Amino acid sequence: MLRVKTQIAAILATSLVSMSLQASEGTLASTKAQLVSVPVSHQFQGVIEAVNKAQVAAQISGRIVDLPFEVGDSVVAGQVIARITQAETQSGAEAAIAQLTEAKTALSEAQRQYDRIAALYEKRLVAKAQLDTARQARDAARARKDAAQAQVDAAQTRLEYTEIAAPYSGVVIERLVSLGETVMPGTPLLTGIALDQLRVRVKVPQSRITTIANAASAKIVAQGLAIELGNARFVPSAERSSQGFTYLFDIPQQQKATLLPGMLVEVDMPGDAQTSLVVPDSAVAQRGELRGVYAIDEQNQSLSFRRVRIGKLTSEGREIDAGLLEGERVALDPVAAAITYKEQNSVAE
Repeated sequence: MLRVKTQIAAILATSLVSMSLQASEGTLASTKAQLVSVPVSHQFQGVIEAVNKAQVAAQISGRIVDLPFEVGDSVVAGQVIARITQAETQSGAEAAIAQLTEAKTALSEAQRQYDRIAALYEKRLVAKAQLDTARQARDAARARKDAAQAQVDAAQTRLEYTEIAAPYSGVVIERLVSLGETVMPGTPLLTGIALDQLRVRVKVPQSRITTIANAASAKIVAQGLAIELGNARFVPSAERSSQGFTYLFDIPQQQKATLLPGMLVEVDMPGDAQTSLVVPDSAVAQRGELRGVYAIDEQNQSLSFRRVRIGKLTSEGREIDAGLLEGERVALDPVAAAITYKEQNSVAE
């Protein structure tokens, strides 16, 4: 008799649970967990750098007599940023010019003498040997003049090397010599960068290279701004130390004022799409430190709180990494589902 009463109570409880779910159909909206294609992005750390960064060096030996710019000063392309003693170089240039003047005079005299001998030869008044001698003298004088001209050009070039000009407009970031210091050819003097052209350098591990779908649509997040990058360039050679590969991205002109060389930024690069199980983000409930969904068993007309491991929030919904299967139905409103869940448990008791 007791067993019969127990079975009747169980049947009654199941009936009441079914009625509770049916009564809640108007407010307890639900949906099925489904597999969708979700775009994937990869985040890497990048560093801002100047495209133009140069270290100017001395091209002649001498003593530094002028360094008009300090670290942090802005310079314009063509401005003199360092001067080296000119006395010896100036003297060498003047001597070369004097030799050139002498060579030109000698050539003029040799040409005049050749023209005179050539005129006499046409009248058969001198031998051909004299004409040949005059021609050789003229050609030798011309060669000496050309050599003297080359010496002048070289001396003027060395004179120009005593003044070092900025190769482009930028900012001095390092002074490597001091006034009065003696330098040799190749001695570094100053380092400068240009802020008008900036780029992002990103190191990508070898294991992630094949997962990047379209590097051309990469972006960075810096100072609260999402900045689209352009002109992606891939360096097809792995670094020996990390076995990683390098991507370079140009930064748009309008964004350069907010970025400076050396800044670290997060670079978002799109990858291949992957299939993920998703539910609407509103269906996920927070219960203390636990996160879960209210799963509806359509066959038994029951409701249960299912703990799940959630993933990223995408445009398709919240990814569910574990705890739920494709096609399972979940309640969209966790609050309404919690009320129904309590009613279900009270009836079952």
